[in-house]
Order: sequence, then structure tokens, then C-alpha cells
Amino acid sequence: MPTLSNFIQYFNLSNWSVNKNTGQITQSYPTSVTMVSSTLADKKTSFRIQIPISGTISFDYSCNSTGYLGSAPFGYVFAGGNIIVTNYPSDSIANGTISVNVNENDNFQLYTVQNNNGGGPATTTTITNFKFSYQYPECFNEGTKILCFNNTTLSEEYIEIEKLRKGDTVKSYLHGYRKIDLIGKKKMINNPDVFIDCMYKLEKTPENGLIDDLIVTGGHSILVDDFKDKNVNASVFGECQMIDDKCLLLVGTVKEFVKQENNDVYTYYHFILENDNDDSQRFGVWANGMLTDTPSKTEFISQHYELI
Repeated sequence: MPTLSNFIQYFNLSNWSVNKNTGQITQSYPTSVTMVSSTLADKKTSFRIQIPISGTISFDYSCNSTGYLGSAPFGYVFAGGNIIVTNYPSDSIANGTISVNVNENDNFQLYTVQNNNGGGPATTTTITNFKFSYQYPECFNEGTKILCFNNTTLSEEYIEIEKLRKGDTVKSYLHGYRKIDLIGKKKMINNPDVFIDCMYKLEKTPENGLIDDLIVTGGHSILVDDFKDKNVNASVFGECQMIDDKCLLLVGTVKEFVKQENNDVYTYYHFILENDNDDSQRFGVWANGMLTDTPSKTEFISQHYELI
């Protein structure tokens, strides 16, 4: 899974809600955050963020309670739960690594706090190697139009992908009109540092035949007859992959597709077509006028989309 390392991008501490409660929080951007607790009883020094998409948070921690008689816990909170990571006695140093799965819209909080006695010296907790990771997308941006067959007008038309549903009919390359078997959506944080985890845009021109600008992830592929430089494709695929008689060309390797230099949260979609009981089969479909790929049913299911 691609990783947003440390606090770079969305997880910069400036995006967190901070509650010092007479304690202190400092960040050595972008590698660490140090929390110094209050000396008052039950006063949490904390920082919190709402999780934008489902994934995994991991980090290392070091807690120093030297000189304090009693205990002072360091912990984290997410999804409404209160989980104590350490509850250490006086003259002790606690170290460890935490990895926890989080869901979209979870409130994730890191905190340090004195126990209910209070009055002792401040406790210091340092968080390092903070990472947020999630499965990289290979999909269409919301608003992309897919070439379909309208069973009422008996004609082809482009329909926004978010309006499609299971059972709608899509035009495929070499395999006629096929019904959608499954369609789903997810969210992603755009990461320009990782091409397979970033949105790319191809602008409509008279030459490329697009009906509108096309925005897809860098790990998505367009279908071409051949291409000269296969090195980058091979680094991802291991070999030149094909759908029917077309080569899969990664969008992130095509100079005409422009990387979107932002850290916005995107909603993306993908679908699979009925496959004659072959869950490894993939199809070519037209998106905004360009021939692109769809995943196999096996690949689609592994992505855990929110089905629509």
C-alpha cells in the first residue's frame, strides 16, 4: 500500500485539532511530534484529526515518566474508543510501535495525561515515523463519462460514471455490449510524490478525440496498439500486459497526462462487466472518448469498494 510518510501532506500537524491543556506540543517537521503533559490531574495534552479515507496508521512512540510517583498513561483514541497504549510507573521509559486500522470519518487522537493524583513533573511522549497507508486506487475520477447503450432509445450515449448502476449496459472493446456486474466508489488523498497514487489529467483537444478532459489515477491504463518505452510499465506490471490485442499503457508514464499537484481528497469509481464466469477477464471501455481498461472481478473485489 502506498504511504503518506511522516506528517507530510494531509497529516501535517497543522491539519490536526490541538488541545494543550496547559501542556505543550511541538513538531520537528516532518519527522516527529513531542507532547509534554500538564502537571495537573487528568488534563489531556492531545491532537486529533478526522480520517479522510480508510487505511492503516502506524507510528513509533517513546514515553518518559522519570521521577514521577504513580503512573501517567499515553494512549490514542479512534472510532469512539479509548485505548491505553502504555500505563507506566515512576522512573520508567516506555517504547513501542503501534499499527491500527482506521475507517473513513474516524476521529483519531493521540494524547498524554497525568493520572488522577496530579502534581508530578511533566511527562514527555515523542511520536516518530508516523505513517498513513492505504491501498492505491486504479480508477476514474467522479464525473468521467462512460460509453453506454441506452436500452430505451436504442442508441449509444456517454453517462457519468457516478450515475451508472449494476445492470446498466456498457460498450466494450471487441466484446459487444455488456451489463455492469459490480460498480463501486472510494476516496483517496492525492499524492503527487507517488504516480500510481496521484490523479492525472488529459485535456480535450481536437487531435485526441476526447469529449471532455479525462482525469484518472496514474495507475490506470489506456489501451494502445504499441508504445516505445516499456521500462516504467514493466516496473509496475513485471511484463507488458494486454487486453485483447491492445497494450496497457500506464497513465502516469504518458507525458500528455498532467500530474495534479495537490493533496485534495478525490472520489473515484470503477466497475466490472459480466465476464462469462471468468473472474480474471478484463475489458476495454471508452471513457470520455478514450479506450481504457477495467479490472478483473478478482482485482475489483480485492479493492473493497463501497458498492453503489
